[in-house]
Amino acid sequence: MNVRRYLLTIGLALTLVSVFDGCGFAADGPGDVIAARLRLQGYRCEKALSTERDAERSKPDSAVWIVKCAEGVYRVQLVPNMAARVEQIDESK
Repeated sequence: MNVRRYLLTIGLALTLVSVFDGCGFAADGPGDVIAARLRLQGYRCEKALSTERDAERSKPDSAVWIVKCAEGVYRVQLVPNMAARVEQIDESK
């Protein structure tokens, strides 16, 4: 059941990206979707410079991404039906 919610959440995000892309708000991939989530939650990330999935910390119903923005580096855990868990990490790690 949790896998269905996760896939539904990702599908909804990708649908929104395609809709906004047609309105002139281009998104280049999952990094831009996660950057948008960061901004919605009050973090500064104008554009994701790089995005890497953290396979070691990810679970089937909870994906974890390392997102590098010009303003900082964040570990973002996407949980269906909840706000993302965000941790700002040191760039030297």
